[in-house]
Amino acid sequence: MTISVSEQTQVVIVGLGYVGLPLTLAFGEHFSCTGFDINSARVEGIKGGHDLHREVSSEQIKRSSVTFTTDPKCIRNADLVIVTVPTPITDDYEPDLNLLTSASKLIGMEFRKRTASETPPVVVFESTTYPGCTEDFCGPLIERESGLVSGDSFYLGYSPERTNFGDQEHSLDSVVKIISGQNSEVEQFIFDAYSKIATAGLHLAESIRVAESAKVIENIQRDLNIALFNELALIFEKMDIDSSAVFDAAATKWNFNRYAPGLVGGHCIPVDPYYLTHAAEQAGHTSKVVLAGRAVNEAMPAVLFEKIMALCTENGLTIETASILFLGATFKPDVSDLRNSKTLTLFGKLSGINSTTQLFEPNVNSEVIGKIVTQLVTETEVLNHRWDLVVIGVEHSKYSEELKDHLFGDKSRTELVVDIPGMLRDHDTISSPYLYWRL
Repeated sequence: MTISVSEQTQVVIVGLGYVGLPLTLAFGEHFSCTGFDINSARVEGIKGGHDLHREVSSEQIKRSSVTFTTDPKCIRNADLVIVTVPTPITDDYEPDLNLLTSASKLIGMEFRKRTASETPPVVVFESTTYPGCTEDFCGPLIERESGLVSGDSFYLGYSPERTNFGDQEHSLDSVVKIISGQNSEVEQFIFDAYSKIATAGLHLAESIRVAESAKVIENIQRDLNIALFNELALIFEKMDIDSSAVFDAAATKWNFNRYAPGLVGGHCIPVDPYYLTHAAEQAGHTSKVVLAGRAVNEAMPAVLFEKIMALCTENGLTIETASILFLGATFKPDVSDLRNSKTLTLFGKLSGINSTTQLFEPNVNSEVIGKIVTQLVTETEVLNHRWDLVVIGVEHSKYSEELKDHLFGDKSRTELVVDIPGMLRDHDTISSPYLYWRL
């Protein structure tokens, strides 16, 4: 039996998170598409036009013809099933494949009930994982639950997600998509399907393992480069040299690649390296460079906490009783994602020693963040208060000019500012009444 893409192709996306929902809406513009998730509250919210993660607008959802459901029956006779479930790590820094396991088993159970005359379905995994996971781990789970044979009665593919949350420029349709499949026929099927949504182009990897490897090293490269710049910033700090000035000077050379030091959080960069080092261990290799970079970045919240403590002591502030405002808790600017946020880790260290430390986070629904942090303030409360210490954790574009003027203007009511992302880069060119430190 042959497989091919047509207007009648039935597409199902498994997992409606940060990756899955935009992908579902994109495929829904070209195919009969269903978005499936086991989280009923999430599905009902989407049906009502509300994306809790704020990655897509209410208008995008409402004008779509996509069906959203918690009923796995939609998988049964689908032609293309795309899996976008998260792939976190355990407390021991090992791959946590629980969600991939559940998704693969569920697909297999539904395929067992598949109509016999249907052409073989294609299952494409987008979740970041280690080389070999799709074919050696997920495929056998589907086989066991379905009674079908991978490469014969269903096919596998891998197309790593490249979503950059909060980035309007590098979106799903503007980034080259990597695709791969078990054989040339499957590759063509996946190519024809994804070419409808990836207008920037497709790159056909020579194997599923190559595609898996390419994805995981994309984030490892960033992790290592940020670790280098974090370490450089700390070295130059001890030498009383402005690291930003050093980076500005070095960046005048054509082949110098500049990165910004800072806190490395989220669900990708600090997670993906452990998937490759796990696979490396299985292959008999103990990684050194990759894990060294991880160690540097994992230590940054503690390093910055100690620096803040030292700055307070040097400038006569008692951190245990100081009035402290912390700006931002997400893992990076202009997103609502709190997963593995090292900014939130730093806030936790400060609030652990000063329970009155207040957090202002305009990008996250108060009900969501309120389950994690109780010391939340509104912008009005920020404006009505004098602060001994303001820590800028994340540079959100939602910070109003009034708020910035109140905290950092010429008549600021702030004693000490710790600027981790370098939001006030022009600080030295203006007259400010507060003490200032940036990474």
